[in-house]
Order: sequence, then structure tokens, then C-alpha cells
Amino acid sequence: MLVLQRSEGEANERLDEILSAGNKPLIVRVDLSLRNRELTSEADVEALVTEVRERLLEQIHAGVRVRLV
Repeated sequence: MLVLQRSEGEANERLDEILSAGNKPLIVRVDLSLRNRELTSEADVEALVTEVRERLLEQIHAGVRVRLV
């Protein structure tokens, strides 16, 4: 399983390099750190959505393409 995960990571890195070539905006990998987060209320969901939106829009406004990891 580790070999498959490592190979997938390497393939994604190569894809990012290819897609970032030329005049196209650079691709930035963004880890949203959603794993193991607990939400217990509607307010928690809204806060998370706001956090994700802000992080992604920051990259978009900087002129880059985003790949979620």
C-alpha cells in the first residue's frame, strides 16, 4: 500500500509540473487539514467552510491554480 501511495504522490507532483509549464499559472498544492477534525454544531460547520473558502481564495487571488491534497 505504501508503494502505491508513494507512486500516486510522485505522479501528482509530475502532473503539477506539467500543468505549471509555460504561461499557465503555477499549481499550488493545498492541504486543508480536514482529517480527524470534529464538528459538533452548525457554527463549527460554518467556521470550517469560512476557513476553507479563505484559504482557497487567497491562492486564487494570488493567480495560482489549486490542487487539493
